Amino acid sequence: MAIALGSSECPTPNGRFASGEQCDSYTECQDGNPVEKLCPDGLLFHQRTKATGECTYAPYSTCKERARLQPANGTEDCPRQFGFYPNGMRPSAVSTATAPTAWPA
Repeated sequence: MAIALGSSECPTPNGRFASGEQCDSYTECQDGNPVEKLCPDGLLFHQRTKATGECTYAPYSTCKERARLQPANGTEDCPRQFGFYPNGMRPSAVSTATAPTAWPA
């Protein structure tokens, strides 16, 4: 269930809901008050149930038609702050990018 980005309504009074066309965006509703939020760079919002969801790595999310993402904020080694990327030293290895600070739950 996606609600329109910038919507002033919440599907239920409390919960997290996928927003509009952007896969790394969601609306958090508390007591019917919607607040638009973005996942940390490189993580995508995954709607687990009608009212719950979380930001997670791309392989664990289903965005379907919500293909748009926030601009990348990566480094020389990682295109985005979070993600799984091929390791340049060994083709079969994978590097994991993580931001230096933890994302609050």
